[in-house]
Amino acid sequence: MLTVVGGCYREVCLRPEWNQLFGSGVRAAAAVTALLPSPPLLVTRAAGRERRTLAVLAGTYGFGLDIRPRPGPVEFQYDHPLTPPRLYPDRRDLGPVPPLAVEADCVLAFSFMEGDCRAAAGTLVYDPQAGRRALPPSQAGVRSNRLAVVANLGEARAMALALGGGEPARGHPATEFGRFLLEREKAEVVVVKNGVEGATVVTTGRTGLIPSFITPTVFPIGSGDVFSAAFAALWGVRGMDPFDSARLASVATAHYCHTQTLPLPPDLASLVGGYESGNAGTREAADRPLVYLAGPFWTLPQLWLLNESRRCLEGQDLAVFSPFHEVGLLADEPTAEQVIRVAQADLSGLERADAVFALLDGLDPGTLFEVGYARSRGKPVVGLAEAVPRSALTMYEGTGCFLTPDFTTAVYRAGWEARRK
Repeated sequence: MLTVVGGCYREVCLRPEWNQLFGSGVRAAAAVTALLPSPPLLVTRAAGRERRTLAVLAGTYGFGLDIRPRPGPVEFQYDHPLTPPRLYPDRRDLGPVPPLAVEADCVLAFSFMEGDCRAAAGTLVYDPQAGRRALPPSQAGVRSNRLAVVANLGEARAMALALGGGEPARGHPATEFGRFLLEREKAEVVVVKNGVEGATVVTTGRTGLIPSFITPTVFPIGSGDVFSAAFAALWGVRGMDPFDSARLASVATAHYCHTQTLPLPPDLASLVGGYESGNAGTREAADRPLVYLAGPFWTLPQLWLLNESRRCLEGQDLAVFSPFHEVGLLADEPTAEQVIRVAQADLSGLERADAVFALLDGLDPGTLFEVGYARSRGKPVVGLAEAVPRSALTMYEGTGCFLTPDFTTAVYRAGWEARRK
């Protein structure tokens, strides 16, 4: 049996609209009920008024419950899925919570926002889910005979630094951090996830790249929960090869991000043919695909969206050329030479770009020119169009641009398009 140790939190997102009681533990337990020979057990914390909803979820998805108390509800608030979530109440106001202790044969352990967890297991899959605050297993109060570490690149970096490691001088950071953690933590396998670039799986005898899978829409809140849950079910309980487990966990995550449905289907292999595989090719640390960020910057909302787009694209391990940031604005009465200089600098960025991310709301003339120029050069274009009438999008649709009204989907798609060979 798989014991899932993880949080129960309300998740609230403005766009796309989302308001559900999940969190890492609840979502992971719900995800794998059809993948396991017996129902998983969720060990979590919840406040009194959350217990009824949690019991309904357990009955609906078919997992067992072991609820430990906490003083009140905990909520994560997002403007969109790629914003750093706001925690409510503030971490300092969560109140004292006694440590949570679990001992079981096979455990999937996440960290908690409130209180510590002490887990002992024969087989342990550890996912810190703590960003820059991530602790390696040896410092997090968990122990096991067989250990797998599953973390995103930022968490792998934080854990390596906590153990005295440094930034790798060569090679891909995911590979180097994975190897470092494998040795220092005496793990059987380390999986380092890196967004659209997929995941790197490191074992003593082999390192392999697992692709992400391209989906028409992307809802990433909880995607890491689903990946770790599927990996724990396949590798930890069913004893599958770690590389096969990670590949099926990747396609399971794509299925969840596309459909937002749980539990996962029992035959994950049947999903593989339904999604295009992204490029998981190796590269050096500094060799990042370049995305040209096209969009208006004349009003505060436009500037906010431009800056947010740049931040989120860079969060997908992309280099970004933004004319506003890289070239700057013209004076009120520019000379002809200044106009030519700015235009040529922008075109130089377009020529070097692997893909274009275009903010189409408002149909800004400069942005439209940049899109047309990019398509004439055969470069992929991803357009965010929340408030553009369909009649105005004919030339974009007709020339192969990928258009979406969803910001997060656009960011992920830009990452996939920029990495196409």
